[in-house]
Amino acid sequence: MLDIGDEAASLIFSLVVNDGFESSLADEVTVTVNAPANSRPLSDAGDNQSVSSGSSVILDGGGSSDADGQDLGYLWTQISGPSVVLSDATSIRPTFTAPLLDIGDEVASLIFSLVVDDGIDSSLADVVVVTVQPPGVVAPVADAGVHQLVTSGSLVSLDGRGSQATGSGSNLVSYRWTQVSGMSVTLTDVNQVEPQFVAPCYQLVRQVRNWYLHWLYMMVCQILFQQR
Repeated sequence: MLDIGDEAASLIFSLVVNDGFESSLADEVTVTVNAPANSRPLSDAGDNQSVSSGSSVILDGGGSSDADGQDLGYLWTQISGPSVVLSDATSIRPTFTAPLLDIGDEVASLIFSLVVDDGIDSSLADVVVVTVQPPGVVAPVADAGVHQLVTSGSLVSLDGRGSQATGSGSNLVSYRWTQVSGMSVTLTDVNQVEPQFVAPCYQLVRQVRNWYLHWLYMMVCQILFQQR
C-alpha cells in the first residue's frame, strides 16, 4: 500500500511458454503502481473583523482544511495597512496589537493573507481584513466638588478639579460655572477651574426689604471683605 507522496512502484513480471518440445524466450511486462494523488489543501483566514484602537486581535486559520487529512503548516503575511508584529506568523491563531489611533482619525484597514501547506502542495492564499476603529468622542464628566458649609461674608472657593476628560488622549480645555439658584453672588472668573466669591452677609441682608438697598449692601459687603 502506497501513501500520498510515495514514489511510484514498478512490478515486473516475466513469462515463458512451452509447447511440449521447447520453451520460449522470456517476455516481460511492467506494472507501475502510482501513489494516491494529493489533494491541494484549502486555506481559511477567518471572518473579517472590526476592532478598537489598541486592542488585542486574534487571527484565526482554524477553518483551513485538507481533504486527505494531512497535518497543515501555516504562514500568515500582512499585505497592507499600518505595520504590526504578529506573535507567530506560522501559528494557526497568531495575535497582534491593533495600531493606536486618535479621536478623529480615519479607520485603518489591515489585510492579512494565509497560505497553508500539507507538506506536498500549498493552498491558494485566503485574505482577511481587520478594520481598526478610532476612539469615539466621549463626553467629559464635570465634578463641581463637595458641598460646603461656610460663614456669612467669608471667601468661598469652588473646585472643579475633579472633572475628567474620558476620551482616549483627550484633555479638558474649558470650564464654565453658572449660578442656578440662591442669592446672587459674583464669581471671580466663571471660566476658572477654581473661581471664588464672597458668601452673602445673609443675616443683615435679609432685613433690607428694598431691592436696590439689598443690591447696594451686597456690593459694600463684598468690598469690605476684600479690603480686610
